[in-house]
Amino acid sequence: MHSSTLIQCIHQSAARHLVQHFRRSAKCMTALRRHAQSADTEIKNIEMPIDVSTRWNSTFAMIANLVKNQWIIRSVLADPTIVPRATAVSLELKDNHWSLLREISIILKPFKTASDHLEGSNYVTMSSLLPIAKGLVGQCEELLVDDLQLSASKTFCSTILSSLHTRFSDVMSTSVQSEGVSIYHKSTWLNPFHKGKFFSRQMRVSVRIAVETEADTSTAQDESRHGPLPQMDHSQEQMETVNSSSEIHGLFERGLENSGSSSDSESSNIVSEEIAWYLKRKVDDKESPPAPLTWWDNNGARAPLLKRMAVKYLSVPATSAASERAFSSAGLTVSQLRSRLTSAHVNELNFLYCNKKLLE
Repeated sequence: MHSSTLIQCIHQSAARHLVQHFRRSAKCMTALRRHAQSADTEIKNIEMPIDVSTRWNSTFAMIANLVKNQWIIRSVLADPTIVPRATAVSLELKDNHWSLLREISIILKPFKTASDHLEGSNYVTMSSLLPIAKGLVGQCEELLVDDLQLSASKTFCSTILSSLHTRFSDVMSTSVQSEGVSIYHKSTWLNPFHKGKFFSRQMRVSVRIAVETEADTSTAQDESRHGPLPQMDHSQEQMETVNSSSEIHGLFERGLENSGSSSDSESSNIVSEEIAWYLKRKVDDKESPPAPLTWWDNNGARAPLLKRMAVKYLSVPATSAASERAFSSAGLTVSQLRSRLTSAHVNELNFLYCNKKLLE
């Protein structure tokens, strides 16, 4: 049997059939909880989660729970007063199935951790996508070399690794061309707790150039709408020191006006100075949890152009999970029993529900 087919049979047929039996039998669940309490007093109320086809992490939860409570489950199945012998034989998984489930659980655990983090809504997630994607690739490569013993689980891990490279090709792009710098690269670079840690030397240069170019373009657009940026004080002092003759100073100013490049040069200098300051600015890597937007709020006065870009990119959620949760809560709010709610009331109720953690 092909490894992927074997894995599919295990977690969608045999393992699921075992979980379903316990969930449908109050006698088995009572015995399971009694055995769990006698084996480990820390387990208060053991459950048997089952997978849902639309949520892959539910499959991991089911497999991880089976692996964790393997011997408790097998002890219940071994008791003929609880489960008839013929039924127990059809339910019991073979030793190689338990081994495969254990290795699948090891493979999927980092993905569960990653998805839980990226689905968050009360903190910055976009700048974590690139580091997490690279971390998952490294984790899979390490598992293939050191930890996995079964050929089926190795094939499963290789398939996931290949899928990571395909799905996150834009995120993990190493192209040094400006077209290869995406929102993922910029948001990671603008996170003061990451900066250039997850880039090669050439990629760090490319991202910096892309950020600087965008900041320059944005500044030029603002100047066309609101007028030129005010000159920086130290630039004025240097100009006055060098040009002691007012006549020469006047010629320089007229030459700048005719060149049409004075504002571009100045805005470029401002952006370059902000970037230089940002890269030299040290942050507390031990801060937990890291709060990039709070850092920019506290330090952004020194680099207002970069701060504006940071807010633009770091505010983007990495996944649609938050918006999907909002739609789900709205669907629960609007029901046949509450059909007279106005759209304004629904909006306010949903806003309160989605932000209730901020009041705690």
